[in-house]
Amino acid sequence: MLQTTIHALLTGSLVPSGDEFIYIVRSGEDVMYVGKTRDPNRRMEQHFTSTFLTFTMEDKRDVLRWTVELREVKECQEYIPPNYAYFDLDAAEVCTIQALNPVLNATYNFHASPMPERYKPLFEIEPGLTDNLY
Repeated sequence: MLQTTIHALLTGSLVPSGDEFIYIVRSGEDVMYVGKTRDPNRRMEQHFTSTFLTFTMEDKRDVLRWTVELREVKECQEYIPPNYAYFDLDAAEVCTIQALNPVLNATYNFHASPMPERYKPLFEIEPGLTDNLY
């Protein structure tokens, strides 16, 4: 397992591309996102301008400190139920999401963890803001 930060990946940390990785993004102890990639640097760039955009608009420095665990498929065995006959990158992603229940994953995540308290103000809608939409 390799452990780095979003900042390191965005600034060209030497992570081999071409290998298959499951990545686990954490803010402290909170699992924020789980995904799969063959190019971790490029994938974090994509997330930084999409999935994590709300967080980066508020406090980019906080997101840059989030940790990223890069695991080879075989390093995700602990998340695989014993009845799985075939284990590849796709299965590793699904099982890791279902085992860790990340905050931001929508797909395969039937029991998502709640938004950490420190981020809730970013997602609250001001009272009355939607009153005149209809």
